[in-house]
Amino acid sequence: MTNILYTANIGKYDDTKAIRGSIGDDWEAVYITDDVYTTPRGWRALWIDRDAFGNLPAVAIARWCKIQPEYWLYPVLQQIQGPIENIVWIDASMNVKQPLDSLIKEHGGEFVTQYHPSHFSIYDELRAIKTHKRPYLDDLRANVDKIEQLYREAGIPDNEEHTTQSGIILRQPTERTRVLQDLWWREMVTPCGHDIPIWRDQIALRVAAWYSGFGPTLVKDFKKWFGITRHSSLPPKTRRRRPKARVHAEVKATQ
Repeated sequence: MTNILYTANIGKYDDTKAIRGSIGDDWEAVYITDDVYTTPRGWRALWIDRDAFGNLPAVAIARWCKIQPEYWLYPVLQQIQGPIENIVWIDASMNVKQPLDSLIKEHGGEFVTQYHPSHFSIYDELRAIKTHKRPYLDDLRANVDKIEQLYREAGIPDNEEHTTQSGIILRQPTERTRVLQDLWWREMVTPCGHDIPIWRDQIALRVAAWYSGFGPTLVKDFKKWFGITRHSSLPPKTRRRRPKARVHAEVKATQ
């Protein structure tokens, strides 16, 4: 059996850290990029042609890689003998702190991610988007009220246990995860069937899980295994008010 850790860094959006030491037995680290010359040490580069995506924002291309790994990891899978057991996505701004075998032992499952650190529901995040300054969200900000209306009319629940933060995903390649991933991308680009791309993958994931009837197992965090740095394309961090602490039990978000 083989396990894969992968990430995507498009347009030098992040400053991805080198992998120092082993990430575990039978693990392969894959770095999807449009610039193989800046591949950090310890990663295997998988090049994609950014021009093939037209005007799609770099962050959206990276999220396509995240959501549907079978397309992007296929050249790597051809070179690996044996079936793939676990696939772990981390955002390119994250770094590996210790081998990942213990991650599988503690949190292994069909589809596992974590609670959002500050938003209780997709509706909380939609409201927060109105104050985001990132340019790729301009179209979404102009349509956020319309998208919220579509979700509420569709019956998407406003429930804090349904909130996810998909910077880290542990999953197994099964039929249910494949279906969830297909619905996930569809909701990213056409929420509720409307041509208003949202580019917020944690929102799209929750909606896709609701439609499919199969959702991620949610855990508090993965801090034992991963650290995080700021996106290199963002301005210096400003002080923000710390959200009130929340305590969650590990639960199945949907059944």
